[in-house]
Amino acid sequence: MKDRFPLKGIPWIVNACADADEYRSGLEMLAQATLGNQIPVFNRAEAVLGTARDKIIETVSGIDHLIVPKCIKFEPKLPKDFKEAFARGGFDYPVLVRPAASQTGRGLIKVDGPEEWDKIFTIDWAGRSLYMTQFVDRRDEDGRFTKFRVAFINKQPFLRSAYTRDEPIVHGVPRTPKSIRQEIASIETLGKNETLKAIIAQLGNRIRLNFWGVDLGYSADGDFVFFEASAAMSITSRSNTPDEHLLLFAPILTPIYQALALAISNPRSWNCWPEANIPKAANRKSG
Repeated sequence: MKDRFPLKGIPWIVNACADADEYRSGLEMLAQATLGNQIPVFNRAEAVLGTARDKIIETVSGIDHLIVPKCIKFEPKLPKDFKEAFARGGFDYPVLVRPAASQTGRGLIKVDGPEEWDKIFTIDWAGRSLYMTQFVDRRDEDGRFTKFRVAFINKQPFLRSAYTRDEPIVHGVPRTPKSIRQEIASIETLGKNETLKAIIAQLGNRIRLNFWGVDLGYSADGDFVFFEASAAMSITSRSNTPDEHLLLFAPILTPIYQALALAISNPRSWNCWPEANIPKAANRKSG
């Protein structure tokens, strides 16, 4: 890549390849091309590659009060390979199975017991890599399930969304004025949780990306559950928020827009981890 795209004279790079699986080849080439030079890179390729579901769990394990479910990557050729992966990974039921490079729950199935492996025939897995993840039950005091998202911009965290559902697989749905008020109240409550604040600070130090998000859950016992961390999450998009309700959700979105605009316009801010073994772009005098 260095030969095809000489980097001489390029003042900075914004990496828009956000998924470690979908853009693996491009990310590997970009990581090689920028290795050992002083060009500021927004979302360095090697950091994005480290967010693959089976790799990121090593990065975030060991944080107090954060449950990190085990996850493996496998390439099934036959239906029996799913059960073999389950045994090899030392899983218990239930487990979650999804194709690599899938977002927003596409192709996600929950296998609750040995009699449910036929669910694999509802997804397209032929010739693809898949992830198997241990499901963790994290019901709250009311028996409901919550998933919330934290966005990070140059290590600064922003609580982005919070959904509570009766079903364990939580997805977003179109917001209403009532649901927006409830969501903002949930976000405000989460923002006061000292245990969560400590977890967020640790995540911001360990995951060396400039713009990314993490999905977490919490349970009645006060612990939190790690779901995933990725630069490919919906953060600045207005999905699930109808135009007529955008002003109600502005207290959540506007600070994120402002922080992102400030960060991306200042390449000298992109290396927030001077102790890391990566080029120290903070010392560069470029724009």
